[in-house]
Amino acid sequence: MKTLILKRPKDKEKFYDESTFKIFINGKFVAKLRQNDIKEVTLQDDKIEIQAKKFGFDSSKIEMIELGDRTEVEINRVLFLRHPFLLVFLFPMIFTVLYSSDVYWIKVLMVSLSAVLFIWLTYLYIKNKNKTIRITKN
Repeated sequence: MKTLILKRPKDKEKFYDESTFKIFINGKFVAKLRQNDIKEVTLQDDKIEIQAKKFGFDSSKIEMIELGDRTEVEINRVLFLRHPFLLVFLFPMIFTVLYSSDVYWIKVLMVSLSAVLFIWLTYLYIKNKNKTIRITKN
């Protein structure tokens, strides 16, 4: 029997996240992990496929891990958008100009810019949905 130790250290995550990760090994649900949780799972296989999922669409890639007698795995949430604070300032500026301007073409430009930003953010989310959780073997 092989022992797999699943860890989710709080100090290695770059931001506060109280979400629960569901851990799947070979396609079967095994455990739930919150921040600072450590779970031990006993397995018979030498190689496993492991994936972590979060509520919604966020997940990790399916990782192939070769097990020893006692294998440790760290599961962390990663930030895929590097500078999200820029968007926090951009949207209020767009809507301020949109509602305060009386010039029609400026309003159309602001609506178009908002639509492009929304589509771009949606694209980034869909593109990176399998990269928001990282699994590393220690």
